[in-house]
Formats: sequence, structure tokens, C-alpha cells
Amino acid sequence: IPEQTFHPFPPPEALAHPSVDSRLRELGFGYRAKYIQKTAALLCERHKDPQNWLKSLRTKTIEEAREALLELHGVGPKVADCILLMSLDKASIVPVDTHVYQIAVKHYGLRAPLKGNMTPVLYAQVAQKLAGVWGDYAGWAHSVMFTADLRSFADFGLPSPSPSASVSSKVDSSSVTPTKKRKAASAKTSNSAPSPSKRARQADVEASSTTLDVTAAVADDAEASTLVERIKLRRRTRSST
Repeated sequence: IPEQTFHPFPPPEALAHPSVDSRLRELGFGYRAKYIQKTAALLCERHKDPQNWLKSLRTKTIEEAREALLELHGVGPKVADCILLMSLDKASIVPVDTHVYQIAVKHYGLRAPLKGNMTPVLYAQVAQKLAGVWGDYAGWAHSVMFTADLRSFADFGLPSPSPSASVSSKVDSSSVTPTKKRKAASAKTSNSAPSPSKRARQADVEASSTTLDVTAAVADDAEASTLVERIKLRRRTRSST
């Protein structure tokens, strides 16, 4: 393994200097640069050891920790909840934005109209709805659903089946389309018990029919726009077979 240098995340003291704003913009942080610098400066002004103060929020209640975070520059409800979930061990917290709102409406039956920007009331409704569904680890369940609903992850880890190839390789055309000779033989023996060869042909037809049904489901699966929809389609296919 080649040698590689690793650097720790800079502490608030290193981010508090005014020059940090322009440097972070050069690195691609955009409008967030000023929030990072000003928040670091505020932490250094208020606390003798800002890093330990941040760690101490893990021992606070959710309400206490959220209230403390909302006092920081540029931190709103969603950012505060992201910090609670991802840095402060509050696994039940569900950060909410319009994307998460759409998940709640589409998959969990939330009935609350979104008119313009996300309001505090609607934010709380979405968070409570999903927390009620997912329980103590609602925050991490939210992260899975959020990622799964992104188009960039729709095909992640899943094969891309070729329906036409599956049909041509698995379906025996002679068993799906019987010849006139087979039809005549079937008519003559309709009142008698089927012969072993006829039972075998019937089994072939049934197997081919099942293959066609599954292949059609796979084709629908491939057309699904999100990973969530594809998983649901596959579950329905398994239950029907």
C-alpha cells in the first residue's frame, strides 16, 4: 500500500479566521463558506473549548441540542436535524425538505399540501409521519429512502436485464404454438386420460407461460424510475409466482 497523508478535520479555531471564507470559496464551498467561517468564529467567542462543547451536545435532549444548534449562524431546522442525526447520535430524527416530503406523500400516504416553501408546521407533520412509521431509527431509514429515490442510484447494485434475450433463451416456441398435428391428437384424446407425453407438453407450456409473465415483470421493473419502485415490483412478482 503506497504511503498516503491524512489530515484531521480542522477544529473551529482553525476555521474562525476571516481569510477562511475566501479560501473555502476557492475550494468550491460557494455560499456556504461564509456560514462555516462565521459559525466557527461564534463558537470560539462563546466557548473556551468549542470542540468539547459540540461533543457535549450528545448528552443533551433532542430539544436542548436542537435549540443550541439553531443559534449558530446559517443553521436552520433541516441543517440542525442533519447534525443531530449524523453527528450527535440522535437516530430518530428525520431531516425534512421537499424531496423527503414527496417520499412521505408518495409512499406513506401523507395528505398535506405543499404551497410554496416548507413551513414549520408542514416540516413537523412530515417528520412526525415518518418517525411514526420507522420508529427509533427513523433518521437512518430516511437516509436509505432519500438515497434510493435519487435517479443516480436507481440502478445501483442491480443488474439490467434484457427482456428480449430472456424470452428468446427461455421460451420454447414449439411449446407455445402447437402444430395442427398436436391439435388433432389433443381433440382425439380429449375424453381420455392424458398420456405421459401430453402431460410433459402441458408442463412445457405452463413453464413457458410463467417465463413470459416473469419476463414481462422484469421489463416493467427495468422501466421503473426509482430503486424503491423496482424493489416493490420485484416483490409483487415473487408473490404472484
